[in-house]
Order: sequence, then structure tokens, then C-alpha cells
Amino acid sequence: MHIDSRDWLRAGVVCVAFVGAAVLGSPRAHADAGPATAPAPQTSPSEQARLARGREIRSVLLTLLDQVDADGGTWPDKPPQTDEGRGSLVYSKPEQFGEPGLLYQQQVVVHELAEKHPDGVWVGYADGHVEFAPTPSDLAACKDQLRMIRDVASKYHNTWGPNPETSVDPKTVAPKLAGELTLRILDPEGRPVPRALVGAKTHRGDGYSPPDERVMFWTEPKALPAVTDSDGEVVLPASLLFNPTGSGSGYLDLGTAPLVVLDERRDLIALEELPLSDFGGGKARTVRLRPACHITADLTSFGLAEVGKGLDHTEAYAAKPGMGLVRALFSFSSHGQVDLLVPPGDYGVYVAEHHCYPVTRFVHVGPSDHHLTLHLDLPPRRQPAELAGHPAPELRGIKVWKNGGPVTLAELHGKVVLLDFWGCWCGVCNVSMPELMKLYDRYKDKGLVIVAIHDDSVESIAEMDRKLQSVRKDLWGGRDLPFLIALDGGGDKRIPGTGQFTRGATNAAYHVWLYPTTYLIGRDGTVLRSLRIDPDKPAEIEKTIDELVNARSGEGK
Repeated sequence: MHIDSRDWLRAGVVCVAFVGAAVLGSPRAHADAGPATAPAPQTSPSEQARLARGREIRSVLLTLLDQVDADGGTWPDKPPQTDEGRGSLVYSKPEQFGEPGLLYQQQVVVHELAEKHPDGVWVGYADGHVEFAPTPSDLAACKDQLRMIRDVASKYHNTWGPNPETSVDPKTVAPKLAGELTLRILDPEGRPVPRALVGAKTHRGDGYSPPDERVMFWTEPKALPAVTDSDGEVVLPASLLFNPTGSGSGYLDLGTAPLVVLDERRDLIALEELPLSDFGGGKARTVRLRPACHITADLTSFGLAEVGKGLDHTEAYAAKPGMGLVRALFSFSSHGQVDLLVPPGDYGVYVAEHHCYPVTRFVHVGPSDHHLTLHLDLPPRRQPAELAGHPAPELRGIKVWKNGGPVTLAELHGKVVLLDFWGCWCGVCNVSMPELMKLYDRYKDKGLVIVAIHDDSVESIAEMDRKLQSVRKDLWGGRDLPFLIALDGGGDKRIPGTGQFTRGATNAAYHVWLYPTTYLIGRDGTVLRSLRIDPDKPAEIEKTIDELVNARSGEGK
């Protein structure tokens, strides 16, 4: 899946593409074929015992989350009473922020007693993942995350920060985009730094091995980094940062772009944000490099191990709290590793693997910190394939309809139903809509019903239509969506059996976390399969629909 810079900067849900990754199911349901499992490394008895404790606290955490689900999202006032947890765990009821039901997932809800485990304790979070804290200071750091995100959460009701509502046309700010900014790069002692690499992002890990890709700009073809001269100076054009493809960007919409400067010879780095207003008029700015800290991760996934699988391709980034959309520090590994280089400060470290839900760990890096290791266990992601062969969950929480409705799946019994989960903010979703229109035109009178379920990120049809004005013109040939549209409701809802939230009750019931997600439901109301609407392979999609609508039962294999 390709997501351009404007899409991923605007998306409220992160979609990460991994090369060669297969789909795995949750250990609590069906598991599809995945990558070949590597031989398990030899571990000492003490290490085996430590990992066994991690699996136990994960089990306690999942039991607790199931109880929270059963109680309508209400967290208990007392610790969970389980065989593993009785008398050996510390429980903390997570805090609510601002709006009712708004809860941030970087909160520790349960951890082992340090008195019983001087070698370190396992920690469980409200999002369903666990982490190992080797020392009391590491445990304190786990609990200190609320301090780092409280102001951002209160201001934006999320930990990402501001999200632009509208796109900026480069033509309207052409004079600013024509401007330049002179940067003067200094080392910690205030001396000019020649040959420093300057760009909008930095890559580390074996997935980005070429040295000339360590620092880059968001251009195609890839632009090499700018390099400071003997006086430590370099001139940056605004267009390189804010309009790299000539058609605008998410940075232009935000009015702020990232700047990363790296002196690899001395392990010095700087990470800053550049507002568009800084460019032009002969303006200059001084940037001081700081000693870099290497953030690595010891990653496990107990859930994948339960089905005989291991971690595959891993992607990570680091960003300052509230600056998640202006991230510039990336790491990619084909061996389940994380390697990030950051200057001193507070950061949200986002770690993702194709088969798992991502984990965001907020960390504080002090001036004297040169290496930081995180011990994270990634929770396996519930896959759409888990629903195949089961009765389709009924539509729930829908707050408004367009082009007809309301309808229920029970009322559509006898029809082949295509449910497409999407959002007007999702570029990939919008690109695939013309294919859905073709399917609607061809099969609407042959027993196919299409229902596009928009996530609960807009309040009304009018708001959705307003945000789709340019999409209709640029991508849909001026046509509006002709099939049923349902706006999901209910706010943030927990995906059953996880600590992860998605936007809308029906989205949660269908395990929707990545967009678009599409399901085919047979005439008897059974989920047949998930489906990818690929504009490059329309014949495959039509063949599938043909078989279903022409089959007497509607239950294709």
C-alpha cells in the first residue's frame, strides 16, 4: 500500500507498509499462515523463568481487559483476583482525560512487586501490552509517561498533537515557498560544524543500509542531504521541506516541518521544527548539536509465540510529545530490532510490527544518557480473517445514514453484502472508491449491497461531504458515492479481546484498526472473507463478486 506524505501526516490511524509480511491471527482465535519460524534461541533457566513471568502477567492483563469489556469499559477499583495475580501484583486504576471515556494507553495498570523480584518486574499497560523494567528507575520511568503527555493530551485530546483539518494549496503560499533559510550549525561548545548532514528525516537499521540514506528529504527521486560548508552553514529552500513533490504536503498543511542535523563522526544530532514563517527575507537560524542517545529495544511477542510465530519486520520512529505528525527519526529492521538516534529530551517511541499492534513508549533522555534499552512485548493484532466463517456482527452504534437506510444485516439476509470501512481522511480509501462505484453500478441489481462505514471521526454527513469536496473533484470525476453510507458512532471503542481502541462501535466489532478494511458477507449472513479493493487488479475483484452473486447460496469458497 502506498501512502504519500500528505496522507500519512493527516491520517488519524497509522498505516505502516512492511515488505514480505504475512498475516497472523491472534492467539485467541484463528491463525493464518505466516513467515517461517526461526529456531528459538537458547536461554538460561533464569531467563526462561523471567519470560514465564511475563507470559503470566500478560494473561492477567488480558483477563482484566475482558472484565473491563464486560463492564462496559469501566475499570475496577480493586486489583484483579486471579491465581497469578492474587497478592503478588500492584494495580492502579487508569485515569480518564477530559472527555468521558477518553483514556490514554501509556498508563501502567498492573505490575509485579519489586520486593519479590529484585531482578526486575513485568509491567502491564492499559493498551494490553507488557514491558520488563529491570530496575526501580526503569519502573519509575514507565509510570512517568503521564507527566510527559498530560499537557498534550489535555490540549489536543490525543498524544499526537495537532492534525490539520484542511489542505493548503501551494499556489496560495507561493512567495513563502520561494523563500530560503540560512542555518548555522554549532557543536555543544559553540564551534561551527562542517560536513554535517541536514535533512527532513533520518533512517537507521538494516532496512535503510545505504550510507547516503541516513539523512534525507521527502522527495522522489530521493534527495541527498544538504551538507554544511566549512563555516557550518547551509541554505535550505522552503520548497524542499514543505512542497517536495510540487503538490503540497502534510507539513505545508501544518505550517511546520521537521529538521534533523547529524554529525556521524562525533555522534552529535539535533531535532527541531521549522515554521514556514522562518523562510524568506534573508532570515537565519542557529542550530546547536547535542550528544546523541542510542535507543534500542529488546522485543518479544508472547502472543505470537503461543502460535509458534516470531517477530518479523519492525518499524519504529521517535517524535517529541505532541509532534507526532512532524516525526523525522526512523528505524526499520528485518530482524525485529529497533535502532534510533535522538538528542536529549522527551520522546514518544512508536514501535510496530506487521502482525502486532504498535506500542508507543514515552521516554526521557537526559544530557548524559548515551544508550537506552526498552524491553517491550508487542501484542498480536486481531485480524479480519478471524471473523471468516462466523456470523457477521450486526451493525451497531450507527448515528446517521446517507443514500438510504437505516438498515440492518438481518434485513439484508439473502443479499451479498460488501462492508467497506473507511474515512474521508484516508487517502488510500479515497483512491479505492471509484472501484467500489464500478462494482455498485455493475451488481446493484444482481444481489450485491455495498455499505461504506465511515469511522466516528466526523459528526455529520455535512461535515464528511465538506471534507470530500476536493476528493470528489480530483479522484471521483465529480461523482458522489452512490451506495449506502453509514457514519459509525459511539466514540473510541475497545476492539474485543485487546486493549486497543478504534473509532466507532461497528469498527470495533469488526476488528478494524487499519483503513481501508473490507469484508464480504454471504447471503446467509456469514462472513466469507476480508477483501482488498485494489484499483490495479479490478478483474480479480469482479471475478470474486461474480462468483458470489451468481451462486445460488452466495457462499463462494
